[in-house]
Formats: sequence, C-alpha cells, structure tokens
Amino acid sequence: MLFIVGAYLIWERTNPDRLTLIPYTAPARLAGQPDTLTIPAAHISLPIYPAHLIGTHWDQTTRGVSYLVSSPLPGTQGNSVVYGHNWTNLLGPLNKVKPGDALFVKYGTNSMKFTVQFVGIVAANTMSIIAPTTDTRVTLYTCTGFLDSQRIVVTAIRDTPTTSAQSAYSSV
Repeated sequence: MLFIVGAYLIWERTNPDRLTLIPYTAPARLAGQPDTLTIPAAHISLPIYPAHLIGTHWDQTTRGVSYLVSSPLPGTQGNSVVYGHNWTNLLGPLNKVKPGDALFVKYGTNSMKFTVQFVGIVAANTMSIIAPTTDTRVTLYTCTGFLDSQRIVVTAIRDTPTTSAQSAYSSV
C-alpha cells in the first residue's frame, strides 16, 4: 500500500496534467499583466497567471506560476510576488538558480530582465520575504524540505538601462 501511495505521489508531482478529471479553466489574464517567467539557467519557462490572497487562501495553478495581484506588477517599484508548485515541470528546478543568474518577465512582446541577488531556504511561516520594498524586485518561491515545511526563495532585482550605461561609462 505504501508503495502504491508513493508511486501515485511521484506521478502527481511529475505530471499534474494527468490528474485533470474536469476541464481546467485558467484564470483570465488582464491586459498589462505579465505573461511568462523565464530562468534560462534552470531551464524554466512558465506562463504566469494572476492569483489572489483571500483570507489565508492563496490561489494557485498547476499550469504555471502564480503572480500575487496585490503585489506590484513585476518591473514596477516594490516587491512582486510570484510562486508555484515544486513539481519537476514547474518550479522543481528552482534549486539550480544561483546569484547572478538572469530572470526574465515577459509582457506580450516586451521582456524585462532581472538579476538574481539572493537564493535561500526559509521556514514556511517567514512572511518577510513578501514584505513591500522600495527597490524593483521579483520574489519567487516554492515549497521544499520534508513535507514541504520550508521555502526556496529567489530574489531578483530589475536591471535598468541607466545602470548598464553608468557601468559602461565608468569602465572607460
């Protein structure tokens, strides 16, 4: 019995599409919201769906990552919160990300580049990771650890053209 339950959980985690017993209706994407999250170093490229926090319930999807709409849009000032399941086909490879890696958020045909500044593991009840900030960042996280008791957190700061231009001039 234990083997059957274990095999079922592995099957669920690696291929959640097979579990769809009813037609899936993805949340509607609104104009001006992000479309895709890409982290080339970890081979992650996922659609972004809007999500709400209602009381203690966090909306979530099995088709991509969730963007918490009560946080700022990625690329605007503040801490944009994006999260998803720790499944192989979703954010399972997040543990391969390291500081300095690029993270991209796509809006239609436009893409914004962020550079990973922090990768770490925190307790599941650590809410400071989603606190408002004065910089322009994306905080991405998923579950990890025994019985998903911890969170892998990736924080990336937006690259700005003025920063690149300033560093180019300072090297001349």
